[in-house]
Amino acid sequence: MSSMILLHDGSDGGGGHVLKAESLTISLSKTPIQIAIPGTSPQLLDLNMIRPNITIGGLVENTTAVGANYTLATTALTDGGLDGDPTSAGVRADDGLLNFDGTYTYPDKAALEYYFSNEAYIPDNELALIIIDPSGTTFSFYNISGQSATFILAPGTEDRYSYNLVFAAGLRNRISGTA
Repeated sequence: MSSMILLHDGSDGGGGHVLKAESLTISLSKTPIQIAIPGTSPQLLDLNMIRPNITIGGLVENTTAVGANYTLATTALTDGGLDGDPTSAGVRADDGLLNFDGTYTYPDKAALEYYFSNEAYIPDNELALIIIDPSGTTFSFYNISGQSATFILAPGTEDRYSYNLVFAAGLRNRISGTA
């Protein structure tokens, strides 16, 4: 099994979509504020905030989802603690704080659009992007919020759309509201 990318739909008991991804980009950036003061060197104000952005690109079927469902095992562990420390003990996928275990399906274009345009806006619905290592025993997750989704029908792929999804994200293995 190669690394796998799952979009968790925020429901208890897990579930969501498996992405056929050709690229995954995670960028971490800080944006200090520069304050201009006349006649002197500008002052920098660093609020020490890291802003992760995640971009995923790949192919999605036009009308019929192709691929066998994937079930994330309850025994899979996060690759570090919920505080983001990679040396901390992992948390099981079926932990009450996570509930990521469950069945993930391959979406068609309509299902992926629905995920992005509807499930992303359900109150108190904490979406997550889950990246599973090749062994299938450990995973990382990022809480996400959708920023943009682009679907392109190119001449070479008439039966499939290429997609590009952009998410604002929390830090790796952090749950909203936890330190």
